[in-house]
Amino acid sequence: MYKNELYIRHIIEPHLGIPEQGRIRQYGVGTGRTLRYLHSQYGDRVEGFDLEAQPHTREFDLEQWQSLPQEPLAFVDIDVGEFATHWQLRLALLRHSAPDLVPGGIIMANSPLRADGVWQEQGHDWMIQQGFECYRFTRHRHEQWYQDQCALYQWNPASWCAYRRPR
Repeated sequence: MYKNELYIRHIIEPHLGIPEQGRIRQYGVGTGRTLRYLHSQYGDRVEGFDLEAQPHTREFDLEQWQSLPQEPLAFVDIDVGEFATHWQLRLALLRHSAPDLVPGGIIMANSPLRADGVWQEQGHDWMIQQGFECYRFTRHRHEQWYQDQCALYQWNPASWCAYRRPR
């Protein structure tokens, strides 16, 4: 199971819930596995944005984020490019998407947003100032799936979090 799908199944859906109203977006579709899962669960509310067209994906250069449609959003997964090279784009997508989240809406992102210099101030702190709650994935560090993820894969759930607009 791909990391984003794992986080959605083990954290987002059972502990935070995706609101029934609003679109579900994935920025940076990659293999499409997570997007296929989301589409199987939430249907036509789901759309992905990536450089290459795939099922349920709009071919889109996310560097042109200013032209993304503004509409009510229930869930946003930001996993575009490598963090080391695309941090500015991730920050722009976070700040662009946040105002469109419905009550209870969620943005899932790498949490260097809360740990790394400019990200601390312009990402995490900004989201908190906007009234969002930060749900750190480290809350689940004692669960077997979390420990397996750390032992078997290159992705560390501790570097992820979800920002939720209060209901």
